[in-house]
Amino acid sequence: DSWSVEKGKYPYMSVSKGSYRYLLRMVRARVEKKYYSKFNPNEKYVFYPMHDPYDGNLLARAPQYINQLFVIENISRSLPAGYQLYVKTHPGNIGAIPLGELKKITKLPNVMLLSPYENSLKIIKNGACIITINSTVGWEAMLLKKPVINLGRAFYEVSGLTYAIRDLYKLPETIKLALRVNPVKEEILLRFVSAIQAVTYPGDLVRTTLVYSDETRVEEIAQDENLEKVAEGIYDYLKQ
Repeated sequence: DSWSVEKGKYPYMSVSKGSYRYLLRMVRARVEKKYYSKFNPNEKYVFYPMHDPYDGNLLARAPQYINQLFVIENISRSLPAGYQLYVKTHPGNIGAIPLGELKKITKLPNVMLLSPYENSLKIIKNGACIITINSTVGWEAMLLKKPVINLGRAFYEVSGLTYAIRDLYKLPETIKLALRVNPVKEEILLRFVSAIQAVTYPGDLVRTTLVYSDETRVEEIAQDENLEKVAEGIYDYLKQ
């Protein structure tokens, strides 16, 4: 697209830079497997899902957390004795994290790096607490009635069913509180989900590719049926 449409002048990514980044990711994806640990659902652990380092949720919405190694180190130091921290890289951008950073993560005494192909729902269900910046994993965990700590702003935190903190100094005490008191109340959760559904229109705005060890799902936005849903949703919203 950069060459055929923009004649090589695409301002955000040149063909050579994009090709280099792609090849680098392919190499990293093969090498980083040696850092993976085996998932143990019977262990006492807290789960932190890593963001895609080029994701707008980080770059635009939470730039203070771009250095995720810094975030993981702080969570690691804040955990109570006897708890492990499970970290998983983003399944949609495998190989995006530098190998040196992954190695440093695995060197932390109570941290284990999981394969990005591990099913996040299984990790959430068996976890004691989920800590996220503003990932949709936090939304999934809340739906599963798990305690969630948000470090950055997320749409689901307005429900009041998560622990939202902006000061890492409060992280140790907030983790202890989350492990003791689950903020999710079923009646409020049902009301919040109903409210979300009432203002949500069908259709996908972003092409997603999610790959798990037991499931593969690929959705394309360019299908006529999907485009019609998106257009109708925009039209209905503007009419209101």
